[in-house]
Amino acid sequence: MPEQRSMILIVDDEGSSRRLLTALLQNDGYETLAASSAQEALARLQDRRPDLILTDGMMPQISGFELAARLKADSRYANLPIIIVTAFDDRETRLHALEAGVDDFLGKPIDRAELRVRVRNILRLKEYSDRIRRNNETLEITVRQRTAQLHDSYLQTINVLLRAAEKKDEETGAHIQRIAYYCKELAQQLGMGTDFADLIFVASPMHDVGKIGIPDPILLKPGPLDAAEWVTMRTHTTLGANI
Repeated sequence: MPEQRSMILIVDDEGSSRRLLTALLQNDGYETLAASSAQEALARLQDRRPDLILTDGMMPQISGFELAARLKADSRYANLPIIIVTAFDDRETRLHALEAGVDDFLGKPIDRAELRVRVRNILRLKEYSDRIRRNNETLEITVRQRTAQLHDSYLQTINVLLRAAEKKDEETGAHIQRIAYYCKELAQQLGMGTDFADLIFVASPMHDVGKIGIPDPILLKPGPLDAAEWVTMRTHTTLGANI
């Protein structure tokens, strides 16, 4: 007996085959839905989401192979496993099924033991696949949250450095802020995109933040700097890069 009541959609134009498969699968503990055609199966999928589709290969109008191909081409059902039930076991039929995206085959007449094993294995693979997908989705959310936290921390660090620069030299602090807005405006005017404009807005203030490491007598000197002082002043770019 399966641990959970997985739902299986049975698609077959022959009533006797639908009833047989329904009885066998329900006896194994599965919940079942039945459709007498591919069109009815597609309609049922609008309301219910089965864990597996068991479809006859040869049906009028839309065959089981075409049904499988349509579903596999639809992103909503691409991961929905499909087993084709067919009386044909030749190479051409199997290739046709594989090209349609079928996950497994079941021969006619139905062998109960084979049915049980193939259904169980397909549902087990689906469970593993669903678990991996959920884990990946959780990981993506965690990564996005962590990235946002790092971005916020980066902005906070820049703001702290800007405030430190302003405390030491109001002109440098104001200059840094002006450059940030100028760079963002230029990036937007050049069509660089919103992401780049936002990035340059937060990165450009760092260009002069190294001045907080310049000694006050040089940074705040009211008159011209001498040659030695200019050498020291020019190190602010290296200091900023290190910061």
